[in-house]
Amino acid sequence: MSEIKVAIVEDEKLYRDTLISYLQKIGEETGNVFSWKCFISGYDFLENHEGYYDLIFLDIGMVGRNGRQLAKEIRKVDDKCKLVFITALQQYAIEGYSVQASDYRIKPVQYSDFKLKRTRLFLQRNAEREKNTVLIKTEAGLIRVNQNEIIYCETLIHKIILHTMMGDYETYSSRKDFEKKLTEEYLVRCNSCYIVNLNKVDKIEKSIAYLSNGVKLSISRPRLKETIAKFKELGK
Repeated sequence: MSEIKVAIVEDEKLYRDTLISYLQKIGEETGNVFSWKCFISGYDFLENHEGYYDLIFLDIGMVGRNGRQLAKEIRKVDDKCKLVFITALQQYAIEGYSVQASDYRIKPVQYSDFKLKRTRLFLQRNAEREKNTVLIKTEAGLIRVNQNEIIYCETLIHKIILHTMMGDYETYSSRKDFEKKLTEEYLVRCNSCYIVNLNKVDKIEKSIAYLSNGVKLSISRPRLKETIAKFKELGK
């Protein structure tokens, strides 16, 4: 079973510790594998988050950039992660609908309720991740790479180099066979040698795609119009 990556954005240590203990307990009871990172504010998350998360718990009432504001920022770059609002006031829960929140929990969160809802959510997210991964053969063996974490791919004649948020991977495959494995429409071929993840592109100027990691990729003339159109669909 794939690891489930969780972010907890909560300014009260008591509730951060409570959620961590619940994740640990669910892991022991269900066999799910979790990793998590805690953030004490919306600013802390934006400055220090480590890329892609499957599930993000957001405290609505944080000082500064609160959970509602942070959720809107997250949705600009990631429309697939599950967002769960944590709030002391039930009247705020309805605000989650505007950012496609999966659920909300009223403080104090009870484990029995947490487990019932989260287990179903985790299993659903795991199934989605399995469909969203690409299986490649490397020197280290078979590896599943999440397509959301791909930044860009170099497609040579018989070798593919995947540059991802988790590192680089090399696999021997034809371009045609590799592209058949990709299911996400934001992974597009920008020229004969490169496939780029448009979610990792900061801007396109003329025929150059400027990636968030500083790499610049040229876009061939035949692919420029389609690439720009798909980039605009992301709202960038």
